[in-house]
Amino acid sequence: MLASSANCELYLAFNKSMIIYNTQRIEFGRDDEYVWWRQPFLGNRSARRTHWVSNLRHLSRNSLHLIAANNRYDVNHMRYHTGVRAKYIPSWCGGEIEEVTNGTYDPQRSELVLTPYRLNLEFSPQSIPQNGWPLIRDIDPNDHPMLDEMHALRSEKFDVISMSCAFPGGKFDSFSSFRTFKAAVVIPYQASTMFFFQLYRSSTPILAPSPKLLMAWVEKYRVLWEVSYGNPPRSPDAREFASFPNPNSFDAKSRQAWVEFYDIYQTDTFPHILYFDSWSHALSIAETNDFAKVSDSMRRHNMREFHRIQEIWLSEFAELDKARRVSMDEASSNHDTNLAHNGFESLAYVESHLNGVPHDFAE
Repeated sequence: MLASSANCELYLAFNKSMIIYNTQRIEFGRDDEYVWWRQPFLGNRSARRTHWVSNLRHLSRNSLHLIAANNRYDVNHMRYHTGVRAKYIPSWCGGEIEEVTNGTYDPQRSELVLTPYRLNLEFSPQSIPQNGWPLIRDIDPNDHPMLDEMHALRSEKFDVISMSCAFPGGKFDSFSSFRTFKAAVVIPYQASTMFFFQLYRSSTPILAPSPKLLMAWVEKYRVLWEVSYGNPPRSPDAREFASFPNPNSFDAKSRQAWVEFYDIYQTDTFPHILYFDSWSHALSIAETNDFAKVSDSMRRHNMREFHRIQEIWLSEFAELDKARRVSMDEASSNHDTNLAHNGFESLAYVESHLNGVPHDFAE
């Protein structure tokens, strides 16, 4: 279930340290009209988002709080729209370190599993609007034209099956279940997903389309529409990425400019992924690579990442604790006083005083 980082505004008045750990677009929950099921709840989204950005900027300048994101796309998306610099701390999502240390690659089946749990391929290209999310599922994902070449190349060494075929009902006991297959094929539908973190931490060999191939699919089949949640205006304080197109645009040019920040292409954080430029190239990879060696390299990297990410969080917690001790004497029992002291205005104030008129919260 998606959770909006903007919900943190509920706790501003308590004068406590806050960790804003963003995992999807910063406008989610405030100005996200492309998400069709959110539309009945948007209200005066311009005022609500302006208020949220103002509060976010205040939080980012106070050592009592931490602004972070679990992926580079949202780190830079936030900088583009708000000017706020978030710290990049990738999610772990790999369980206890013993699960990684003791994990072994022992495939019992020769197939490759097509992932993630959803592909967004149940929408034909013509059903996807120019700007927005599609509503009508009008095609079987297995029949999507993007997969035609893959089906034509199916062989004993290159049998790519869906998750529902690999696991009854698409359900599996744990992500270690993927290691019983030859490898996983990941087709991104988002810049970052928890599924990818969990799959990578299982040290399952991963094949993924190269950025060039993914962009060709964007242009031809209009995939990756779910990356954009809304199209809010940039804050006047956001001056970075001036040469970049709007990341919330649906065209191939915008996706091309921003795809370098997708999790699956972060080769320093997620090395050893096998990229293919075509389905025939994927077949060649499946036939010639030593997947046991790939899995072992991933496992060793994951072990190092566990300790690296742990140290990042321990360091951040120590800094927050130091700042909290300093601020304890300044806390008030009056919530409105705490809000004013920290430079915030309550959302209740905004909604009761603006009467639907956008308000400038610039300092």
